[in-house]
Amino acid sequence: MTFLSRRIRDYASSRNRCLAPRSTNNGTKSRIGTSSSEPPSTYYKGRIFGCFTNDVHGMASIDAVGEDNVCFETDYPHTDTTWPNSKEYVEKMLADFDDNLAYKVLRGNAIRMLELDRT
Repeated sequence: MTFLSRRIRDYASSRNRCLAPRSTNNGTKSRIGTSSSEPPSTYYKGRIFGCFTNDVHGMASIDAVGEDNVCFETDYPHTDTTWPNSKEYVEKMLADFDDNLAYKVLRGNAIRMLELDRT
């Protein structure tokens, strides 16, 4: 994800462009190629999410990616992922993180991303 965000930033910067919506001649919205004073990174938060199954490096890099932009996935019932041992993998990966971050990664970010009503 950090590679992707850097590539988007570099692309927009090299062309003095941004990914801001604009109207085209036929009334549709276009996101690429419009000039803006906002850097591409401002459009990243809340719009780009990464999901992982067993990624210790990803958790170690969470500050670079953003704790609000990642979700743990079990990909149930596919056995080429952590299922049926997902709980053990999660406990190991999140052992050094606080409960607030664990909630975001395991549940909260997915609820927000999918706009689920979970009060």
